[in-house]
Amino acid sequence: MITNQQIGLRHFTWGCLAVISLASMSALQVFEAYTGLFGLGERFYLLPYQIGVFAAFLHMGNMIARHVQRFVPAGIVEDTFLAIRITAYKAMGMALIYVLLKDIAASRAFLAFYLFASLPLTVLLIRLLPRIYERFFVDHKRYQRAALVGMGPMPKQLREYVTTCRSFGIRFVGIYGEQPCPELGLPLLGSLHDAQNLPDSSPKHIDHILIFSSNLMAPGLSRVIRQSLTKGLRVQAYSNVANAFDEPVKITMDGSVNLISFVDEPLLNPFNTIAKRAIDIAISLPVVLFILPPLALLVKVFQSAQSPGPLLFRQNRYGHNRQIFQILKFRTMQAFNPNESKQASVNDSRVYRFGRFLRRTSLDEFPQFLNVLRGEMSLVGPRPHLTVHDEEFEKHIHIYRSRHFVKPGITGYAQIHGLRGEISDPRQIQERVRKDVYYVTHWSVQLEITIVFRTISQIFFPPKSAY
Repeated sequence: MITNQQIGLRHFTWGCLAVISLASMSALQVFEAYTGLFGLGERFYLLPYQIGVFAAFLHMGNMIARHVQRFVPAGIVEDTFLAIRITAYKAMGMALIYVLLKDIAASRAFLAFYLFASLPLTVLLIRLLPRIYERFFVDHKRYQRAALVGMGPMPKQLREYVTTCRSFGIRFVGIYGEQPCPELGLPLLGSLHDAQNLPDSSPKHIDHILIFSSNLMAPGLSRVIRQSLTKGLRVQAYSNVANAFDEPVKITMDGSVNLISFVDEPLLNPFNTIAKRAIDIAISLPVVLFILPPLALLVKVFQSAQSPGPLLFRQNRYGHNRQIFQILKFRTMQAFNPNESKQASVNDSRVYRFGRFLRRTSLDEFPQFLNVLRGEMSLVGPRPHLTVHDEEFEKHIHIYRSRHFVKPGITGYAQIHGLRGEISDPRQIQERVRKDVYYVTHWSVQLEITIVFRTISQIFFPPKSAY
């Protein structure tokens, strides 16, 4: 009903941001030509840097589209974070051009001033452009009338959709069915039988029909659909398939058929797999070469003083497609530990003093960068549990094994949300699994990098669940 208008809003926002960013670079160069403020060389060419910025915007298309998919304001904090990310991408594009060209005529002061000045401008544009689009491209004076037709209570997701439609010039005037919707101020206009006889030409004619029901094949609804199409009305049906299941549901076109997928997997795309592996190697290799050796030496010194024994702790875990591998950690418990399957708890006597620091800061996980380089793990993914715990959890959570569709990770989407440490309540593992499955079904380079940076921040500011 509003898909094409939403696409128009996305294109308008993306296009305006890109054009204004490029135009502001040209304006700044003109200002520099008159003032000489930034000391640009005579052989400086702006076009390559504009190409770098435009390439950055091509990469940011989906990110911007997700942010402006609704007219409902996201809030100044969310808008500012988006502007910071846009500015960071532009900076990377310009830096790449600077390095590739070895541009001695460019002024770093010029480039830096452009980035700093564009940040508040980007925040302002993100907040204003949806309003501008609504003002000039949505005709509220000749809005289209719509009606809901259905049986039973209206789902919350559908109520939110109805609210969004108002911003795109579509007004729902009421409901044909069993009960009104006081939350949206929609009255009951009649029964399903009345919906079969909607007028097609009058001051109160209906342009759109939106049907919702747990059984879209019910005879009454089928007649409403046929009669509405005969009268030239636009008819759509709300699918509540997702509400019937606990797990994520996605309706996709697979080849020539429509399928309902319960676990969508972006990492089945080989290019996504290559990108993820490239990130793994790019980060893990420097860590293994430059950080792990001195860290291992430091850990060994404290182990020798507080808990003599082997440097590393090795244990079997389930990996990708439930294949067994041996996970590596710095040993944080006493060398003699007869009950390795027992989870660590607060003030656990088995954890020696420096080991407690390693666990709290997640430094004990650093040997797993070796697992990453060997291809057994990934930088980001569902955390691998003890095999005995995996076997126990999957008895109670029917989508638990979906975690194994990807490689386990040193960190994960659940961990950056504070879901780590001892599992003392079944609801805790259920929430972890939900976060893990979300990662599996929503993987993207952007999500991967976000998890990495938030994990780094937790090393310096550990969550309360870390011990």
